[in-house]
Amino acid sequence: MSLNTSQDKIAIHFVHAAPTPHNNYLLDALANESNVMLYRHYIFSPSMVPGRPWKKMGAGESQKEKIRYNVNKYFDVGLLKLALFDRSSVFFIVGWDYPILVLLLVMIGLRKRPLLVWDDGPTEESLSKINKWWQPKQLIKSFLIFLINRGRSKYFYTGQLNKVGFIRLGIKENKLEQLPFFVKPGVKIENIRTKHNCLSSKVLLLAGGRLAKDKGYDVLLESISLLPFDLKSKFKLVLIGSGPDKDLLNSLVQTLNLTELVDFVDWAEQDLFASYIHTCDIFVAPARLDRFPTTIVAAMQASVAIIATDKVGSAVEFLANGKTGFVIPSNDPQALANSIETLIRNSDLRKEFGESAYSTINEWPLERGVKLILDSAKLCLK
Repeated sequence: MSLNTSQDKIAIHFVHAAPTPHNNYLLDALANESNVMLYRHYIFSPSMVPGRPWKKMGAGESQKEKIRYNVNKYFDVGLLKLALFDRSSVFFIVGWDYPILVLLLVMIGLRKRPLLVWDDGPTEESLSKINKWWQPKQLIKSFLIFLINRGRSKYFYTGQLNKVGFIRLGIKENKLEQLPFFVKPGVKIENIRTKHNCLSSKVLLLAGGRLAKDKGYDVLLESISLLPFDLKSKFKLVLIGSGPDKDLLNSLVQTLNLTELVDFVDWAEQDLFASYIHTCDIFVAPARLDRFPTTIVAAMQASVAIIATDKVGSAVEFLANGKTGFVIPSNDPQALANSIETLIRNSDLRKEFGESAYSTINEWPLERGVKLILDSAKLCLK
């Protein structure tokens, strides 16, 4: 891939473990800017994404020649040459989970090349090890943070929960800039209700993501079992996803006698998932910890009433409890049941929450994200 040969264009090399639907939505818009040459480098192809078997995630046809898959996750000569010798491009790196990403950050940092970093961490585990500075991983992380702080760089965080964590890690506040995830709007499909025997007189609840303990879907099922008997003929819950807890959750549905109330849907491609969100009446995010799920953004775009816990980063960022949705304590089935009951019984409140959420998320249009990246890239090039 060639270096930037035009004085009028900014060459940006985006490097990530794998493509994702929300990143593609933002990057496609960035690539369409007349003053940008965007190159994308991925360790995994779409069908190889660990734990997320997306199949339809390619960028626009006109951009495919600037997309490279199967980057060597340990040592990639092409990328390392760019980091060493290309003085006019900006590297845009997501996370540091693989050796090649760490190597790039070190080389770019040592040579003080322009650098953008985007991360939805840090994890609670990494924060708990801050004081264990003598451990090899901590030494490497401390060195990377030192290079980022002294370099021509900007560090993008998705929300305030993440920002607090990055400051604790040692990243200077003047290096931090908010860049949330962006989601392509979906469309409503009426036959979804028919498929799940949920006619217009019933309330359709939706939850979805990776079926794992930290997502809290067991708490959601327990909360459904706590609802009053008269309410159980008035709604249907659809849970979309795949993951290690799938069998456990299926068993829990049987144990709690919820088979008539809960439908499972295997992993859904982005467009179908978005259609479910646009069709539902209430979206529930019951996570014990979920740093910045894009499903909250999608539900807000669809004017859907939302219930989320205070450990859901995008909900904490965008929702005001009691005004644009319910934000409740995590791991509390009764609090979740109370919120679900309130919204099932009150269609006016569902509408009010949905409209308020839509207005709030419109403060972050796609164009704002593109402009933020370009402004940050120009600043780092100075």
